[in-house]
Amino acid sequence: MVTSSPADRADIVRDLSALWAGVSRQHLAGQGCGCGFGGLILQASDFELDIVEFLLYDAAKAGAAHVPRFVTAAAQRGADRTSLQALLRAIETTEDADLIGSGDLDFVIDRLRTTLSSIAEAHRKSRFSCA
Repeated sequence: MVTSSPADRADIVRDLSALWAGVSRQHLAGQGCGCGFGGLILQASDFELDIVEFLLYDAAKAGAAHVPRFVTAAAQRGADRTSLQALLRAIETTEDADLIGSGDLDFVIDRLRTTLSSIAEAHRKSRFSCA
């Protein structure tokens, strides 16, 4: 993991935000969708809490001690709700010296890039429909 500059972070976060914006609106194929067919409606955005929880779990395993405080402050929207877009905006604008200096911010960026890219790739193969 390479320490990123603020300009690099901004570019990466813009790419991740665009990726998530596209994927998060897609519906699970075969389970119904917003166009009126089927019963169960799930969107990728329904998994934001899971994505953030995976990030926090990986941070704990890696000893990235500054991540939980940062993620909770940036993304938490209640007991069972998070905002991945808010987290991405916070990553782009943070000046938290401890988070940046420890490499924990790069850890967060790296994990989110891996997770969101994997989700996008997995769902490019017609698993989602009605975007």
